Amino acid sequence: MKGHRIKTLDQLMAAAANRRAIIAIPPFSGLPGPRPAAFAISWPARSVFYLLRSGIYLYVSPRVGRKQSQKTKTKLEKKV
Repeated sequence: MKGHRIKTLDQLMAAAANRRAIIAIPPFSGLPGPRPAAFAISWPARSVFYLLRSGIYLYVSPRVGRKQSQKTKTKLEKKV
């Protein structure tokens, strides 16, 4: 996974405060895709504990890299 693993409830709360999305590894079927971290905090404690134990990660959008490379290309074209 590209994102950093969230291991504690404090890290999950910080992700929610920063409006970040999380994603779980495939065995956890209750979280099929990226969801806001604040959404996971509102779940019952047992579900959040299972998420933390099984592994949740900060979601990194695959589009972020493409947008940055396009911006870089545009900047390089302007300089030439």
